[in-house]
Amino acid sequence: MPCDVTIDVTEALTAFTVDDGLSPYVDKNNQKLENLAVGAATFDISVALDSNNEAMVFVRATDTKSTKWIFKYSIPDELDGGGKIYVPKRVPTSQAASQADLDKLAQEVESLKESIAGGPR
Repeated sequence: MPCDVTIDVTEALTAFTVDDGLSPYVDKNNQKLENLAVGAATFDISVALDSNNEAMVFVRATDTKSTKWIFKYSIPDELDGGGKIYVPKRVPTSQAASQADLDKLAQEVESLKESIAGGPR
């Protein structure tokens, strides 16, 4: 059974390609999603699910700083409540580092610097 997916692109990208690992998707306007230059835009695709009701969608693109990106989305698990995936991929808040994590890491780095500076050479 197919799953409707909206791809929400939030920044300018080149070489924008959306595929299933083998073939590029065609959106609902019959535009082949392969090697496109895009700005902020949305694309609606239909993703075929396997017998476990799962699929993978791959997005490859280059950003304005010439950084090449590959994002992998597990469908339907990574859809938001409205059936969207976001490009670039958003990190769930539960996986993002908290300020306390960053502060602790900074303290550990300072401690390592001090031990290296005071250690034998």
